[in-house]
Amino acid sequence: MSGERNRMRRLALLITLPVSTGGLGIFPARPACASDVYEGGTTPVVVTENSKILAYGGRSRIGDSTRMNEITLSGTYDDVYGGWTTGTGTDKADRNDSHNNKLIFTGGAAVNIYGGCTESDGGKAYGNTVFFIKTGAADPHAHVIYGGRTRGITSGEASRNTVTVNASGADAVWGGHSDSGAANGNVVNLNHVTVGAVIGGTGVITTNDNIVNMNSSHVDAAGRLPARAIR
Repeated sequence: MSGERNRMRRLALLITLPVSTGGLGIFPARPACASDVYEGGTTPVVVTENSKILAYGGRSRIGDSTRMNEITLSGTYDDVYGGWTTGTGTDKADRNDSHNNKLIFTGGAAVNIYGGCTESDGGKAYGNTVFFIKTGAADPHAHVIYGGRTRGITSGEASRNTVTVNASGADAVWGGHSDSGAANGNVVNLNHVTVGAVIGGTGVITTNDNIVNMNSSHVDAAGRLPARAIR
């Protein structure tokens, strides 16, 4: 009888072990964070991490390229991302980048707004779009708005991003910024607004063909936070 119980115990272990580990070649392993959506997100995800309130449309913590996310939101946040890529580990061909995301911020306040941001090695931020608009009685506020942003000593380019500002609540606006790559072909549109600072693109390799279109708009740093911190 004891031999039969031992045989059944070994059988139960063989059945349940792949489920509990998510591996052994029988069942696929779960991603680093199964709740992250990195492609096609349309509903903002709001979380609190390290005492900061964050919102994003798409996020990957294992290096999947965040792409084709489109969100509209208002409220009070520290950082807001259309797409946000960090980490490594994915085996996808489209990895490390943040591209073709769209973020519309309509009211409230955020410290930093990013159309697309990547912190993965060699990652690029391109083709992202931010609209900063007023839909209520008061202008929204942001310290810095980035169309595309790449972080790190091995970051890739931040190119072909667009920011359109239709509300006078931004301390600084960047079309694209790369810590260690290029920033080319970014566009900032200012429409009947006043901002503290505006830059088409900044990088360390090339910064070509960045455009700032000012439609009855002004740059005035008085009374605004200095645009010193590139975050």
